Amino acid sequence: MPQFLRTVRQSRWFVHPAIPWLQPGELQGDAFLDLKTEDNTLSLFEVDHAANAERIAIAVAAGRERPDTVDYAVFDGGPLAGLGIRVQQTTGTTADVAINGLHYNLHQLTARQLVDLAALVSQGTIRRILGKRVKEMLNEGLMAERLDRARMKEELLRQL
Repeated sequence: MPQFLRTVRQSRWFVHPAIPWLQPGELQGDAFLDLKTEDNTLSLFEVDHAANAERIAIAVAAGRERPDTVDYAVFDGGPLAGLGIRVQQTTGTTADVAINGLHYNLHQLTARQLVDLAALVSQGTIRRILGKRVKEMLNEGLMAERLDRARMKEELLRQL
């Protein structure tokens, strides 16, 4: 079964009992901010082994303006087809060309499918890479030439 990665904000995925007013099995409404679609499409990456998840998260971070903390969710993508979610592999646009081949779009998403997708994400694993480590990993990626400077924002490069 494929696993997928989506960057998120860890605090939006806290569940009961971490949030007293939340009923068991329910998610915060703010979790949907991490599933913001554009033209009813959502972008994510396939994780082909556990060590690759951090590299994907750093590839996404390389497109930001600051080397801040990165949170990401890794979840089972096996149920997506059963939910009627159209999954299509497309070329990503990160600064890490090797990671771009692991990019997928979920197309023609309905509100119901987003609810179902949120449930899948919540059953996955949420991880965090602290800002200091993000900065180190970005620098390591640049030195190893895994990250293409030309695809990174000047503001980010100045802070490295």
